Amino acid sequence: MAKLVKEEMYVKSNAAGNNNKFWEIKLYDDFSVHIRNGRVGGNGQIQTPKEFGSMEDAEAFWDKKTKEKLSSRKGYTKFKGILTESNEVKVTSSNNLADIALKQIDTSSGSETANLIKYLSKKNIHNITSATTITYNADSGLLKTPLGIVTQEGLDEARLLLGNIAPFVKEEDHNNSTFIDYLQEYMQLIPRKIGRKFVPEEIIADMTAVQRESQLLDALDASLQQVLSAPVDDGSGKKSDEPRVFNVKVEVMKDQKVFEHIKHFYNKTRNRNHTSYNLQPKKVYTVEIGHMKEAFEKKGKKVGNIMELFHGTRTENLLSILKGGLVIPKGTEGHFTGAMFSGKKGGLYFSDQSTKSLNYSQGYWSGGSRDNNPFMFIASVAMGKYYIPSGPSHDLPKPGYDSTFAKAHESGVRNNEMVIYSVSQCNLNYLVEFSDN
Repeated sequence: MAKLVKEEMYVKSNAAGNNNKFWEIKLYDDFSVHIRNGRVGGNGQIQTPKEFGSMEDAEAFWDKKTKEKLSSRKGYTKFKGILTESNEVKVTSSNNLADIALKQIDTSSGSETANLIKYLSKKNIHNITSATTITYNADSGLLKTPLGIVTQEGLDEARLLLGNIAPFVKEEDHNNSTFIDYLQEYMQLIPRKIGRKFVPEEIIADMTAVQRESQLLDALDASLQQVLSAPVDDGSGKKSDEPRVFNVKVEVMKDQKVFEHIKHFYNKTRNRNHTSYNLQPKKVYTVEIGHMKEAFEKKGKKVGNIMELFHGTRTENLLSILKGGLVIPKGTEGHFTGAMFSGKKGGLYFSDQSTKSLNYSQGYWSGGSRDNNPFMFIASVAMGKYYIPSGPSHDLPKPGYDSTFAKAHESGVRNNEMVIYSVSQCNLNYLVEFSDN
């Protein structure tokens, strides 16, 4: 049986020509070249293999055909991804992110924490696969586009493009030629099935869709890291040590006094106007993310003026946060997260008003479906010297200030919002689970 020597995938996304297609080429050691092409998300058509008398002739044909695809006349770009055959990504179930979390998260809470991890993983996967044509392999725990796993270079470029796309979506300017150009480039990096017609406004329709794309990039990044850090078989039957992915301790809070304190802390700032008003704390977990705690102890605490604040986020984001801690959005992502005080470099948002933050967890502010079993963090936040703006501003942080305190009815907002611009200024202490009964 002939062995694969190399393979490449090319993709073309073009609204004017209603193009969303791929072109795949493979070279085997019997000097044959195989080509398959079609619409992204489909099986495509397999052409009759081209057979040659030498590898030199087969390579010459390969070079000719791939150069044709990259020409301005053809308009294809090379897919920046890990393909399925030549790289043979062999990842066992032990590399499933949920399985790794179950093994590596430090806990003495047994099945209660295990059930939490399984639930968070399931929510993350469902959020991605239900709204996209990204597929999930339950055995490997990997999420991939219809053409394969996107490389780090491709993901980094996609993040920048999504930041450029967001302002056009926010203004509902889907017919703008610049927006369409960005979208076409983005789809060549993150391929997906779109049906028979290329309609830009249907692909990324609104800001909720933009946020979903951001979460998708995070999920694809996690899958890529799993592949890159997979244990290597050295031929002896033994694999290298499994990489340390989680450095976090999670325990079920058993101290009733602490639980009552958290419940009181939550109830004293509930707002009847918020959709999450009827939700109540069900269970509390203590959280200790190694690098966040270390950075806060060494650097963040010195800023001073430490406040106990709430941080809300969708359930599908929680496993990633336990894995990597809170992260300030890169580049221009602040423009599409709805943030009014994030500044040019982005910021982390907190509030001392409980249901304001819980509304984020429930999905109200993003316009998504309501989750009546959400989670919310309670954090220590070093605000230091804070700046009080008179209204929304991206010209932040202000020189000489450590944070921004957007006050209700004073800064153009209805609820207090506290923003920091350095992750070291916060530490996550508790994860609170809520329910409506």
